[in-house]
Amino acid sequence: MKTSLKLAALSLALLCSCQSNDGWQKLFNGKDLTGFKQLNGEAPYRVEDGCLVGTSVTGQPNSFMATEQEYGDFILEFEALCDPALNSGVQFRSESRPDYQNGRVHGYSDGK
Repeated sequence: MKTSLKLAALSLALLCSCQSNDGWQKLFNGKDLTGFKQLNGEAPYRVEDGCLVGTSVTGQPNSFMATEQEYGDFILEFEALCDPALNSGVQFRSESRPDYQNGRVHGYSDGK
């Protein structure tokens, strides 16, 4: 069964305290996956109508779309539309390290 998770671009206001005129930087440009990398699994991700769309793949481990850059303080606002049968969600401050289960995305990190 393939099911899509759709994150609305306008609602996916991933913001971090970075250098810009107003002190905030949008992480998702609504056009492409610039600034992101896929970790684990092989679920396809794409941008459709300004939204980040991920599709589950039967038999694959969880897939994650992660920022390429690490951030400190941030505000996370988003809306997600997904099939209730999915085990889906958003992780933040997680890690992917080669020395832990071959880079498996895991748990909450304090950023250290």
